[in-house]
Amino acid sequence: CITGLTISQGKGNTVLTVFTVFYTNPFRYNSLSGKNDDILLKHKITSTCYLSFEKLATDFNTKEFNDLEIKSLEKLENIEILLIGTGENQKFPQKSLFKQLKNLEYSVDFMNTSAACRTFNILVNESRKVGAILFV
Repeated sequence: CITGLTISQGKGNTVLTVFTVFYTNPFRYNSLSGKNDDILLKHKITSTCYLSFEKLATDFNTKEFNDLEIKSLEKLENIEILLIGTGENQKFPQKSLFKQLKNLEYSVDFMNTSAACRTFNILVNESRKVGAILFV
């Protein structure tokens, strides 16, 4: 399962790191210590991606925030909350898309990508069914 995100921003360069931990002992408390043969994977991402508490998809079909359409969001399954990280600054969608969001089976929140990463970490830690589209 995905256990956390970090974001680092440099000169025109943003990198997301997604942490995935496979626990070999299911009775042990969540820990990123690496002890007891747990496997920690780090995925470095430099382009738009979708991730949920279950999976990571780096081939998300919308690369720019302004190109986001409802059909891309309707395909997302098994989540309660969708965070959309809009890049360095918070942006909001066009009014037509904003109206269509009310028909989805989950709530959608728009924030800058750094805030989306922090919020994703908190919600995953609470065992919430969260997804995030992160524009970098």
